[in-house]
Amino acid sequence: MIEIPEMLNLIEIAVSERGETFKYQDYDVVDMDALNCQYRHPVTGKPLCIAGVALAEAGLLDQLVEDEIVSAQSGLVGKVSRPALDVLDAAQAAQDSYMTWGYALNAARWKAEELQS
Repeated sequence: MIEIPEMLNLIEIAVSERGETFKYQDYDVVDMDALNCQYRHPVTGKPLCIAGVALAEAGLLDQLVEDEIVSAQSGLVGKVSRPALDVLDAAQAAQDSYMTWGYALNAARWKAEELQS
């Protein structure tokens, strides 16, 4: 079961792969719907959004269903704790609000602090 500390680590790995200044909107939008975040590329299957990249690192990318928010993914039940999902959801929400992945990581850390206090 992935708990908050491990989820923060997974998000940190995702940010280290793309960079703190990366934004989801920086992707080349060929073959993609630029208006909607996708967990994985529709052609290559590679993870795209911050939640997709983090969960791919944990081997859970195939559990995600497109068009469902990360915190409501039934495939993650029993694999990721509710608080850890809330932390990931905070990062995803920041990314979806056009923030950098560095900011998204901070949003996840703030949510973790809130949940652990």
